Amino acid sequence: MSIYKYILLPYFLFSISVGAEDYLWPTNASKTITGVFGDIRPFRYHTGIDIRTYGINGLDIYAIQDGYISRIAVSTSGYGKVVYIKMKDGNTSVYAHLDRFNEKLELIKEQLQKQCDCFSFNHTFSPDQYPIKRGEVIGYTGDSGSLSGPHIHFEIRNKKGEPFNPLLTNYTIKDDIPPTPKKLIITNLNKESYINGLPKITEFDLEKISDTKYVINGIISVSGEIGISAEIYDKINDQPFNFGLYRIKLEIDDNVIYQSEYNHINFNEGYKIYSERDYAKYSFERKKVYSLYKKNNYEPSSFVKSLPIKKISFNDRSYHKCKITASDYNGNEIEINFDLLSTKNKNTIINVKNQDKGLAIESNDEKLKSIDAYLVNELDETIISADLKIDTLSTTNYFVHNNSKILLNTLALQPIYKDGTIGPTQYHKMKSEDTMLKGKIKLVDNERGISFGFEESWFSEKQPVLGLTLDKKLYKFPLYQISSREYISDIFYPLELRDLTKASVFYLDSTVHQFSVNINSNVSISGFPLILNDKSITLKSTEKQKYVSFDESNHDDSFVYIEDYIDKNLIDGMNIMYGPFLIGPQSVPFKDEFELFYENEKKYANIGIFKYDSYNKKWKFSDNQKDDGRIKTKIKTGGIYSIIRDDEAPIITKKIPNVGSTYRHDDFNMLQYEIKDELSGIKDENSIEVLLDGEKVIIEYNTYRGIVFYELKEPLEIGTHTIEVTIKDNCDNEKRIKGNFYIK
Repeated sequence: MSIYKYILLPYFLFSISVGAEDYLWPTNASKTITGVFGDIRPFRYHTGIDIRTYGINGLDIYAIQDGYISRIAVSTSGYGKVVYIKMKDGNTSVYAHLDRFNEKLELIKEQLQKQCDCFSFNHTFSPDQYPIKRGEVIGYTGDSGSLSGPHIHFEIRNKKGEPFNPLLTNYTIKDDIPPTPKKLIITNLNKESYINGLPKITEFDLEKISDTKYVINGIISVSGEIGISAEIYDKINDQPFNFGLYRIKLEIDDNVIYQSEYNHINFNEGYKIYSERDYAKYSFERKKVYSLYKKNNYEPSSFVKSLPIKKISFNDRSYHKCKITASDYNGNEIEINFDLLSTKNKNTIINVKNQDKGLAIESNDEKLKSIDAYLVNELDETIISADLKIDTLSTTNYFVHNNSKILLNTLALQPIYKDGTIGPTQYHKMKSEDTMLKGKIKLVDNERGISFGFEESWFSEKQPVLGLTLDKKLYKFPLYQISSREYISDIFYPLELRDLTKASVFYLDSTVHQFSVNINSNVSISGFPLILNDKSITLKSTEKQKYVSFDESNHDDSFVYIEDYIDKNLIDGMNIMYGPFLIGPQSVPFKDEFELFYENEKKYANIGIFKYDSYNKKWKFSDNQKDDGRIKTKIKTGGIYSIIRDDEAPIITKKIPNVGSTYRHDDFNMLQYEIKDELSGIKDENSIEVLLDGEKVIIEYNTYRGIVFYELKEPLEIGTHTIEVTIKDNCDNEKRIKGNFYIK
């Protein structure tokens, strides 16, 4: 194995002031946590712990140490209602998603909102304005801001304002359950990279030896540069949630290749999350996959302890012992052990001949130990059958008898080698039959470039070839069979695909069958402008460079493309004005920021740019900012996009007061409306206006519950009053209720 250092950095041991060992637990809601420090969130790390409130609002939240309230903020998004306390040890404690502040802070909040004539604000205090004592109630548990359910988000920040793990203090949690690993994943990262003979990302199941020991059966053959990842979850006693880890380490031949420890992070490091976690696995499947290798040339986050991160490149034709160690904060630890063999691809040829009573299978490869034969369903290879009558003539010669009782017709042949590795499975039909040649070409994103995949509609038993049209010339490349109907190419680096206009697949037999797809693409190089036009769509890099190059490794370019996307299930019931279209790469985040423009030549009203959420299976509004006859949005990743018209106005339900209704003077103390907009959504409180007796009131909009409310400061007079409520969604559809109500 060759390990190349990218750059040498001074490494300082983690040290941070965690304050006195007398921090009070911040609430009486529970001592249960639902989220740990350093866990994955969309495009950021989780910078605190989440404390469970069991859905109850209004429970006490306490100052954990003497100090002063340095800041309060209110917003319909983010932290919602939040309190910051500068403590006597110099650290700052943060309490977010409150339902309300304590009585004194509530008065200050109302004064500040009245001054700005707004709901959201951010206000700081000087050290002598609001001193606080340990144990004082500063607010109450709630569900304000951006969240998926009621909880307290709690942080401790050091003197520099950087969050660190609250469990580094005197806090403890009951946890004696070790993490649970699910998969090992090996990624091919260059043209020489193969895993078990194939140029593709490969996942491996784990065998559980004990509660803390896991292995992979067999030896994995690898070549070229690879990346190693692990899907692992932590559990905490009596909790149903999946948690992130505290520490993870990869060792190869007793050398530490990668190590992270979730102690401390800087807020401006949020973009590094997908350098250390798998973006596609999280975004599309909500899986926690830790990437234990160097993906790009960005500076590692403060969590990474193994500096410099080492490139894993195998070319020594040797066995290598690998171990992944993962633990939670309480030291519950598991190990995953597996063996790699650095070897050349063996390219075994297995000859299959149809005979009257079955198939004769033979190979002249002396490296073979045996051939594993079984039947598969070509449309679903999880359906298999080993119920075959096989005569073993030698280690490399077999005869498979026909069996009319078995419905499966595709024979899978797995080479097993004397060195303990396996090769790519080869496929053959038990009985010859005519097959219609039909298939689909797709682009397969990779951390370092792109591959081309081809999926046949039915297993043809023919060998397809990839053709790429580059600068008006056709070049041919091999395709590797990865299942009975699927094929993939080697990786192509972005700069190799300059001037690519078409990808084709050929069957080279007596008749040439061809499938083609036109590709509109460009190469994005970080720091250099890019514009890609596709009919009414324009993709343009912004002037702001998203990431800063860290070393000399050449991984700062991306192959960016736009193609039509056809899926009837995505457009049923939707008012699609343009699209859908796919912007790639969609499995790897962009290295630069981009703006997506739609040329609204037909001047459609009530439209927006939407992105399809594959995990939740719904379209989500991105933006529709006006720009000289166009609408635009900023995007961080590729994906499936569409221009959609939203003609449906928001819905207002459970109206208090309702037009025409009468209420008792002693009982009426709040305006409250439930609001909902299914497609484009309601942005924030600025999309809502409430007039009571002709006067604007500063309403609160709880986005989690979809409730607009306003607490009356004084009871309304007996008699007739007017109410006017206007709600506008992101596509400018407006719902208004207006009229009289009565107080008696």
